Amino acid sequence: MWCPEEMKLFDVLYSPIDIDRYFIDLLVIDVCYIYQRLYFYVDNWVLDERMKRMIMDLQRHWLTDYQQSREKLLVEMTEKLHQEFLSDQQKIRTELLTQFKDELDTTRAELEDKYRESLKLEISKLVEKHKRELTAAKKKQWCWQCESEAIYHCCWNTAYCSVECQQGHWATHKKFCRRKKGQQQGQGSANSGQSGQ
Repeated sequence: MWCPEEMKLFDVLYSPIDIDRYFIDLLVIDVCYIYQRLYFYVDNWVLDERMKRMIMDLQRHWLTDYQQSREKLLVEMTEKLHQEFLSDQQKIRTELLTQFKDELDTTRAELEDKYRESLKLEISKLVEKHKRELTAAKKKQWCWQCESEAIYHCCWNTAYCSVECQQGHWATHKKFCRRKKGQQQGQGSANSGQSGQ
C-alpha cells in the first residue's frame, strides 16, 4: 500500500491523530465504495429479500465496527495526549523549580557578598573610630575615684575630677602618693642641709 519512504514523509508532515484519521477515512471510503458497488449490483440484479437483508446487516456491521474503532482510537489518543500533557507539565514544573533554586542561590550569594563587604566597611570604620577615641582618651587624665575627666593632678599617675573625690580616695592613696614622699624627701634634704651648716 505505502512504501517506507512515503510513510516517513507522511509521519513528518502529519501528527499521529491526523494519520489515524486518514486511515479511518480510507477505510470508510473503501466501505462506501464496496457498498456502492454492491448497491449497483443489487439494483441491476434481482435479489431476494434475504440477500438484501444480508447486505444491509453487513453495512450496519461495518459502520458499527468503524464507529467503535474510531471511538477506541479517539479514547486512546485522548489518553495519550493527556499523559503527554501531564509529563510536559511535570517537566516544565521541574525545570522552573530548578531555575528558581539556581536564581535563589545566585541572589543569596550576591546578597551575602554585599553584606560581607558592608560588614567589613562598617568594622573598619568602627576600628578607626575606636582608635581615635582611644588616642583622645589617652591624652586625657581620668579621676581615680569616679573615672570622670580629671582636672586636679596629684602625682605621677593619680588625678581627680573634684576635691571630694581626692579626699574620698586619700585614705588609700596616701600610702603610695609620690608627691608626699617627694615633698618629704625635699624637706628632709633641706633640713639636713640647714643642720649641716
